[in-house]
Amino acid sequence: MRPYGSLIFDAAGNAYGTTYAGGTEVACGTGGCGTVFELVHSNGKWTEKVLHSFNRDSGGYFPSPGLVLDKAGNLYGATISGGDLHSCSGTGCGVVFELIHKNKAWTEKVLRTFQQNGNDGISPQSGAIFDKAGNLYGTTNAGGSADCGGLGCGTAFELTPSNGKWTEKILHSFHKNGQDGTDPQAQLVFDKAGNVYGTTFFGGAYSYYGIVFELSLKNGKWTEKVLHSFNSNGHDGNLPTNSPMVLDKAGNLYGTTSWGGNTNCGNPNGCGTVFEITP
Repeated sequence: MRPYGSLIFDAAGNAYGTTYAGGTEVACGTGGCGTVFELVHSNGKWTEKVLHSFNRDSGGYFPSPGLVLDKAGNLYGATISGGDLHSCSGTGCGVVFELIHKNKAWTEKVLRTFQQNGNDGISPQSGAIFDKAGNLYGTTNAGGSADCGGLGCGTAFELTPSNGKWTEKILHSFHKNGQDGTDPQAQLVFDKAGNVYGTTFFGGAYSYYGIVFELSLKNGKWTEKVLHSFNSNGHDGNLPTNSPMVLDKAGNLYGTTSWGGNTNCGNPNGCGTVFEITP
């Protein structure tokens, strides 16, 4: 229940997604701790198969929207809570996980357990994405620097595989400084040059309304550039949604905002926008 994110397809046309709640575990309440599911199309009908039910344990629970597939058919995603249940007030700070497909069964492997330690990110609100080398990139909604009430304003991170283990590197810690964004929620997107783009729900030059950002790698370091700060001016959108942006062939970015735009819809905050960011 509560499927918040979009679906992805494998080469055979099967669809995969997550539900924030539901499943077999009762420790998260009557709603369950969430699932990863598959929809198989056959003879004009779709049949659901639950690949994994999350538990309130080290495997994470309450999965974030957004899955990715590797070439071997394994699935990767993140959870908002779970992992180390001694962190984040006993709820756990979330994990990045892999679901390994072997012998018609799916087995979960935790790639990263987030920690509330003043440096690591916590509570990823979306799944990670792959670069061409097989590294995973994602964001966390909180953690990192000690801004934003001490919880941290969020991070962008990289997970690199080596000898069966994954090593985390923080690419950027977001700051509440009147320019940078805070609380990233949507999946990232790569361009052909390897630059990473995303949005934050809050922050920016107008304090509250969010940004579009770019992370670029040069001389071994990642640098953030704010491409746009959203504004509540009756025209611009604000508070970007947790849906990932998309890139066209010309390098233009497209996305949506929850609020802003024309206020003639009956909402004084506006009813949202579709926007384009042109380089």
